[in-house]
Amino acid sequence: MTVVAPPPNPSLVAIILVIQARSGPRFVYHYPPSPLSRAGLDSFEEGPSSYENSSVPDDDITSTSDEELLADEHGRGRTKLKRADFTDEEDENSSSPGTDDKQHGGWRVPWENLLGLDASALETLLMPSDRSWHKRKFEVGFNDLVFVGWPIFIREDGTWRKKRRKERVNTVKAEDNKVDSSLEVLHKGEYATEDELNHERHLDTENSPATTPASSQADESREMTIFNLVFVLNPPILEYSLRVNEMYDHVVKKLGKALKWEQARANYVWQQSDLILKAKTQARRKRSSITALYATLLRISSLASAIATVYDNISRSMIASINLTPNVPISLQIPPVTSTSVLPSSTDPPSARTQPGVWLTTATAGSSDEIADTDHPQSAMSLAKHFTLLLLDKESKILADISQSGGPLAAALAHYIRVSSPTKSFAKISALHSISLPDIQLLAQHLVNWRRARAIPPLHQRDIYIVSPNADLKKLSTAVKSYESAFPTLPSLPKMLQALSGIPRPYSSLIPSKDHKEAYFRILAWLLRGGWVTQLRSFAFVRIDSSIKIAVKEQTKVDRNGKGPSDRDNPLEASHDTITSLHLAKRPSMVSRVSSDIRSSTSSHSNPKMNSIILQPARASPTESKWLDYIADHLHELTSGDLHEDEVLELQQCWPTFTRYFNGMEPLEKIPVREGLKRKATWDLLNRLGLFESLSNEAARQRDTQRRILVGFRHW
Repeated sequence: MTVVAPPPNPSLVAIILVIQARSGPRFVYHYPPSPLSRAGLDSFEEGPSSYENSSVPDDDITSTSDEELLADEHGRGRTKLKRADFTDEEDENSSSPGTDDKQHGGWRVPWENLLGLDASALETLLMPSDRSWHKRKFEVGFNDLVFVGWPIFIREDGTWRKKRRKERVNTVKAEDNKVDSSLEVLHKGEYATEDELNHERHLDTENSPATTPASSQADESREMTIFNLVFVLNPPILEYSLRVNEMYDHVVKKLGKALKWEQARANYVWQQSDLILKAKTQARRKRSSITALYATLLRISSLASAIATVYDNISRSMIASINLTPNVPISLQIPPVTSTSVLPSSTDPPSARTQPGVWLTTATAGSSDEIADTDHPQSAMSLAKHFTLLLLDKESKILADISQSGGPLAAALAHYIRVSSPTKSFAKISALHSISLPDIQLLAQHLVNWRRARAIPPLHQRDIYIVSPNADLKKLSTAVKSYESAFPTLPSLPKMLQALSGIPRPYSSLIPSKDHKEAYFRILAWLLRGGWVTQLRSFAFVRIDSSIKIAVKEQTKVDRNGKGPSDRDNPLEASHDTITSLHLAKRPSMVSRVSSDIRSSTSSHSNPKMNSIILQPARASPTESKWLDYIADHLHELTSGDLHEDEVLELQQCWPTFTRYFNGMEPLEKIPVREGLKRKATWDLLNRLGLFESLSNEAARQRDTQRRILVGFRHW
């Protein structure tokens, strides 16, 4: 089955908090109150499901951190409940049979039954007894639901965190003083946002030892020894592993770490659990409705409010910004699908198909070069120095949000956005505006994390852009109005799409004059932002003609026997092209399919009478290396056209550098960018190697194929 990133689907049903006290497991809290009812699932005010169009009224913003004001998808400090969310029918019928504390004189406690199970059964099911589960993935399946958690056990010494030596604390403080706090990065294998940096710094510099979960005056029977925040999911069968893993990696584990830190620092989880349990006990005595109970819990408990905010935002594929304590904001999100490298086939199930409008490109597939640009391979594409940012909102709006938010990154972000351009790479911006490249990469990643920008290859007038096969044409009528508002005096959106749907050609051919260049780049950025266009890039393989094989074979015999060459005709002139199945489409459906076709055509790789293609020049076999060396030594005879001696010398100098890009996976557009060459000079050299003929029409492909070294094709 084709591997295609499916649309966002958090599949989140509920969040449950259970703890282990000295008296036994306790079911502390769950949200929403009635997960499987429509009221429970819609217990928050309606919001959009797509991050691109989501927003929150200003009066709902309670945090003042720059991250929260920078993003549209803010978490809410307090959840607003409506009476319609919890009906009287729920209060009367939601019940849990059994013990007296759950049923008093015919009145049933409405919050003691969840997902068809009694709370006492759930607290036993979700509370692991074996310490080997400490800080490990906890996964339990029940019917069509899966419960995923990250249990935290108290240490054997009665603390929640290993005490650090005084010297270690002093060292951390000294290092913190040397690093600009607004541009600090935690190298822990994953990117850390500014709020995580603040949280880590806040915990590392605590002067007081970790607070134990119980004081000498506390009731011994009420001490907490384990807590487990469990996320209940209902993922589609075909996406089970994907949905469970992304929820665990991006939300469950990160939130569990934050709760562990706060529990170690201030006994936070136990204090909040105790507060919630006492409120539930009072509500039971008063026979309160579930509406009244949850209104109270969300008002008095920051943990209950945080869990509700996480549920509301994550279930809608938004960013959840919460404050467990006033000074330590935390942001959680499942990264949205922003690009796809392949299109689904007609045989793929609907659940595996990418939603229309997603950026179609192989630029984000990654390569060894891009990964080498960063210390964090998983975010290599975002941080690669030869990439740039495409803002996903108006620059003025983002700057206004930054100005309003303040914070340590506000000034740096505003300056970077003003000097940034989608036509200039991070490296160029760094050189032009004297901003260090690591700082630019951090600021760029910050904007990407908060869904205000996307990392792309810089736009260039010599590049080729086409209408994306994944464009969402259902939104065309709406897009036309938005386009006319943004570019009232320029060609209409239908005309631009029509021009980009013809024979692929450089974007410069659409620009009327130099005076229109900047405006047309703004149009291109607008089209790319909406997923209307994508870049059509060039790829190539090294073609080994049968004559080269014969010549190398003869040379090998000479080297072995010490004899001169036999008096036969020049093999370069005697051979003829026998390759018949390498006609590659201009836009094949996927790179893997092209590679498959080529592999089938190279089954006679060792046959000297057949032409071959080298799939991986960087890992060439001894025989393939001889073929490549022969090409380098005979470029004058093999290249198209008559070349001057200096041109042949230039080709020979570039050949070793160029060959590593001829693997069908590295776009040739990277060569001038990465090797510091001029684009025109690079393409002139590639065309001398026969690339132009292989990309042009059939007649050109049949002309002088013997002298063509490269086999090229185009793909997104």
